[in-house]
Amino acid sequence: MNTLSLPDYLSDLQFSLGGHTLALHPVSGQDGMYAVDFKAPTNTWGLFVNLEDEHGKLHDSQSDQVYRDGRVYSHVRNLRDPTGTPQIFSEWLRGQVAKLVHTFVRGHIDGTYCGLERSNVENKAHAVAVMCREIASLPPLPKADSFGCQEICHALTALLNAHERGTMSQHEAALVRGFLDEYSEPPFRRDLRDKTIQHAFVLLPDVVPAEILDYLEARAQEDVDKYSGGGKLTVENAGTVANLIQMQPAHLRSIYNGLVLPMCDTAGLCFAMATTLSATPAQAAAHAQRGLQLSPTHAGLRHFAQILDDRSTAFKGAAAKAKRYDELLPKVLYQRNTPDLKGEDQKLIDAEESLNRFWMSVLPPRSDPGWEQTVATLCAQVRFKAHGSEAYLTWCRVQGRNDEGVGYFLRCVQDIELTQLQHRSDSHCEPYFAQGFSCMLDSQRPEHIELAMAVIARLEAVLTWETVHVYYALACIASRAGHLERALGYAKRSVDLGHKVKPMFSDPDFANLMADPAAESELRKLVDKPGK
Repeated sequence: MNTLSLPDYLSDLQFSLGGHTLALHPVSGQDGMYAVDFKAPTNTWGLFVNLEDEHGKLHDSQSDQVYRDGRVYSHVRNLRDPTGTPQIFSEWLRGQVAKLVHTFVRGHIDGTYCGLERSNVENKAHAVAVMCREIASLPPLPKADSFGCQEICHALTALLNAHERGTMSQHEAALVRGFLDEYSEPPFRRDLRDKTIQHAFVLLPDVVPAEILDYLEARAQEDVDKYSGGGKLTVENAGTVANLIQMQPAHLRSIYNGLVLPMCDTAGLCFAMATTLSATPAQAAAHAQRGLQLSPTHAGLRHFAQILDDRSTAFKGAAAKAKRYDELLPKVLYQRNTPDLKGEDQKLIDAEESLNRFWMSVLPPRSDPGWEQTVATLCAQVRFKAHGSEAYLTWCRVQGRNDEGVGYFLRCVQDIELTQLQHRSDSHCEPYFAQGFSCMLDSQRPEHIELAMAVIARLEAVLTWETVHVYYALACIASRAGHLERALGYAKRSVDLGHKVKPMFSDPDFANLMADPAAESELRKLVDKPGK
């Protein structure tokens, strides 16, 4: 494509970057009109001028301007003149080209960063240094009327020099700090700032300037204070703070963890943080070590520290499996009317079982004095899952696959220890029980009612029911089994927790209860309870 040299009054704005040179490109079908750009125009966005007639237009995502007869008109449809003072065409064009230069340089830097993130470049430090060298070779940028990119160019040049020398001068450090302050707002500036900081750690792994570290620590402290509720770490908010650490890119985790670690002033807090940080073993190990310094006899920490050393890969695998579990859950939970889940149901319950087994392996022996404290922490973090089982059994009921649901439920509740942990940990455990018992009711098999009563007896020996879901299912089973007094007790408890009485009168599972005059009379008295 033919190009036209820039006019003399723009000659000092000549730029070449990334193989592209600023020039005038003729606009197809518009005689005398040229696009001012680093690349040939492919659409109607950009800066267009007619040098002979001295008029031009600027069209982008944020503005729509026309220069004509010394005036700048915004919003072409109504031709508002926002300037009030006539401008010389060359001055107007020079200002727009200067803005274009800054936009292109910023875009080139951002595009290089994005390319590095998507690529599998082995030597990223070399790739970043090449980009910095390219920016450092640019002539001074023209002065920008609004937000420019001179600060980031100075910062990248300073980082390049420090990378090549292995140290950073005070002047270069000041340039870096100026860039950090300038690129704090708005969001698109912060994004470019954060990517530059990330690559600074690539360039200078051992000599990251104090200006950058101080800046990052100040920002990190703000986040930690916010997520910990004013800088006070507790067992209750430890999970939130630990997740904040894990969300950070690798080069920032140590900074965040370094701020949080001194806040852990008890072994219990250290254990809560260590277990939540299990997906990032380096941070988890730091909290486990601190906890053992505070309390060498803490059984949970001793056991956790030992398996962390031996099985850090397993912790990472558990974190990946937990992520997969969260992805699978809605595929079963919200597809209960879908007859074929294409194996997603089996993957979900397999992932749940694997996660539960993993966290059981973290527990010290039950005879250890620290067992209860360890269990309490892990249950508070909802490590022992039951939501997937609830979703799967609900799907079984909706699809009429009750025998399949019964088989799964009976296999699960055979492990009383895990069942207890699920009950303490996950609020979905009792709804899961309710769905399991309901499968046993819906199957219409007398032997399932007998089995259900045996399961209830085993579970009631080690836990206490808490929710309306399970009490109503228990009432139905006890009624079907002919245990009317127990059925009435369960029904009363379900009403106390909010269940309506009226549906019980027409529920076929309550037929035995309603056939007994004394039991029916007791049940009907519940109708008059306030709020029921």
